[in-house]
Amino acid sequence: RGMSGETSVSPIRSLEAEYAGNSIVVQGIGDDVLLGRFPAGTVDPSRGEVIVSETLMERYGLVEGSRFTLETPTGPISLIVKLVEGDYFLDLGSVKLPWSVFSERWKEDKANIFLVGLAPGTDPAELKKAIDSRFADRYDLTVLTRNDTRTAINALIDSTFALMFLCEGLAILVAVIVVMNG
Repeated sequence: RGMSGETSVSPIRSLEAEYAGNSIVVQGIGDDVLLGRFPAGTVDPSRGEVIVSETLMERYGLVEGSRFTLETPTGPISLIVKLVEGDYFLDLGSVKLPWSVFSERWKEDKANIFLVGLAPGTDPAELKKAIDSRFADRYDLTVLTRNDTRTAINALIDSTFALMFLCEGLAILVAVIVVMNG
């Protein structure tokens, strides 16, 4: 906090938990970010309402309104599925909790991602340089702008399709060899 051009810093942390004898992912997300994505009053953390991934819902037969219990370092917590979101990165299934609930129940105050809000007119590249210069010597961190993140995701998608095309080419080559030898 306190960097020129920064308006907010919201933590995110993901960790593995167990549900119904299997590993799932619990995500603590800054209250302002998580609750700010939905109209006011949509998710009420004080009632145990959470957002779950489609994967979690499908794997465990949960529906909106379902109650389920997770073990935490501070004891079991009863949760209610309030919203279901697609989550294409975590095939284990995930539960998204506001940071206030996550940090209290899991006794975690360390984030592995920070979302930084920018003041209007702030150059993301300049703020990235400022964060790097201020913290790079003390922490092993990578600062990504939205464009950096988009570029990295697109590169992953491109490499996935390149591998798929390579496999298709190999399958065609094998089929041609089989036909020629048949």
